[in-house]
Amino acid sequence: MPRPRSVCATRCWRCWPGAAGRDLPKRLWPPWPASATRPCGWPCWGRWDGLNTTEFYARGSAIEILHRRLPEGLLKRSLSALKPRTDAVRAIQLFIHDFDYVPANGRELLGTVVAFAGGKARFTQAAALASAWRSRYGYRFNIRDLHLLRHLVRDPVRNTRMSREQMVLEVARAIARRRAGLGSAGRPGTRRARVGDFQAVKDALSMADLWNLLLLDEMFRRLRVAQAFRNTAGQGRAGPPRPWGGLIAWQGGQFEAKVYRPAGKPAQGRYVPSERMLWDGLRAACFFVGLWRQAGEPDSAGPVPGDLALAKKMNLCGVRVTVLGGERLKVVYFTPGSVVVDLGLFPAR
Repeated sequence: MPRPRSVCATRCWRCWPGAAGRDLPKRLWPPWPASATRPCGWPCWGRWDGLNTTEFYARGSAIEILHRRLPEGLLKRSLSALKPRTDAVRAIQLFIHDFDYVPANGRELLGTVVAFAGGKARFTQAAALASAWRSRYGYRFNIRDLHLLRHLVRDPVRNTRMSREQMVLEVARAIARRRAGLGSAGRPGTRRARVGDFQAVKDALSMADLWNLLLLDEMFRRLRVAQAFRNTAGQGRAGPPRPWGGLIAWQGGQFEAKVYRPAGKPAQGRYVPSERMLWDGLRAACFFVGLWRQAGEPDSAGPVPGDLALAKKMNLCGVRVTVLGGERLKVVYFTPGSVVVDLGLFPAR
């Protein structure tokens, strides 16, 4: 390993050229005062101290910088070694221990702290399921998956022991059943560059994504839900199309959707979520954006760039629901990483 250019390299990965991907040796970890500034211009140790100080309010920025500049293994060990003085550090340490997870940005950190405030007993079983997925399928937990995991393990009807291969097969069958009776003349215009075929993107989907797809398929196959989406979209079809949206959460053993009033008028056709929706999104499985289109109208399937940007902002998977002439729903699922799955058409009458 090359010698550091300065003592600042004991805490700042930026000063280690050519050493990316390897942890710093412990012999190069001398203590460093929180007030010190490194030659590279980044007060590294101050970020650790800030996370652990109640008067520090930029914890989201601090964790994002640390996550970007330090190897994951070193970051986890360093955070675990802190003597916790704030709920943020306590929450991070708990999720490192139970889920092998460190939040990567402010939104993820907020979700972690909110989950921690609810008590560890609420997700002990979820941690066990995440650990099983990690050991079998290389699953990487994200705080957005906690809502699904918590309810999934407590539902006696759901078979959480299904293998990844079984899950992929179930999702593929569900999509194939809907497409079997749809001729090429009945297909709406789609954004082929964005709407992905499930078989083409299945390897990029996590176990949580596969469960989301199965539960979303169940939800939209319920005629009551499809009609509710149709009726909501129909209220705003006079004039130019305006997107509307809300959240999808686990309720009564299944996914249910709830509409939220937007924060204001759509900006360039984008749905603008309210502060309430952003907050409630910390305890939801997905968000959705709906739009009315006439049947056969081109460019009728999403997601649009604004949807993908919102998924990253909320750290939440999204669903684009296009109501086609009041007869059918076109449903497209997408992740914050821009992996897109076309779930097909669902009858709305």
